[in-house]
Amino acid sequence: MANLLLSTKLLIPQKRSHLVARPRLFALLDQGLNKKLILVSAPAGFGKTTLVTEWLHQRGPAKRTKEVALQTVAAGDQAEQEAIYREAAAIRTGIALARGDYPCVLELAQQALVQLPAGDLQRRGEVTLHLGIAAASNGDPLGAERAFADAAHLGMAAGDLRTALLAIVNQGARLFGRGRLHEAAERYHEVLRLAQERCIQQMPIVAFAYDSLGELYLEWNDLESASFHIQEAISRGEQGKMPRMLVSTRTHALARARELNLL
Repeated sequence: MANLLLSTKLLIPQKRSHLVARPRLFALLDQGLNKKLILVSAPAGFGKTTLVTEWLHQRGPAKRTKEVALQTVAAGDQAEQEAIYREAAAIRTGIALARGDYPCVLELAQQALVQLPAGDLQRRGEVTLHLGIAAASNGDPLGAERAFADAAHLGMAAGDLRTALLAIVNQGARLFGRGRLHEAAERYHEVLRLAQERCIQQMPIVAFAYDSLGELYLEWNDLESASFHIQEAISRGEQGKMPRMLVSTRTHALARARELNLL
């Protein structure tokens, strides 16, 4: 059968002698043990198979608690090779974002969007969201707004509500920052509507939407609405396992709203 894996891809190659120890790279590979897949990417001849082989032998059978298969993409596996490179390009964008390297995110996101097929809506949505966050942090508000709008559209089309809601909340934050408060409120209410329709009200992003609306109502001096939305943010934040520090911040905002209401 054409889709059967060659046995050589399921067997660990023999250990070679007189190799330079690579403890730093072994430690990086160890970090991927709780993942479903570890991707080692480098040009031909850079020692990828040698590195992984030595790492597996160094761990020994007793430490290899999972089944191991070495999948090498051969030159003839063109479609598979291109798919892995596209996936890697998108993953690198997320890694750069986590590191706060926004110029790198901008470059990698543009590269990934060129490589990703038009039909890969979910991955394109994720990368476009990262592009928007990087643009906003790199002083390009208009580029950020366009990216967030595109990411929201792609996320909804792909059924990826996490990406869609994150993009819409970021749209609201950009509008809030530019003083377009009523438009910002519309975005936050859209998040709450979608969360209710799809029964995903426990997502942490919903708590952020409530909290942001609370801030808006404080700006408008509508203290009753502000108190309600901030209390909802606290409640949903605790249910959604939001970090205690963020919940505490919302508690202070609620106290402020109540204090103003008493005045």
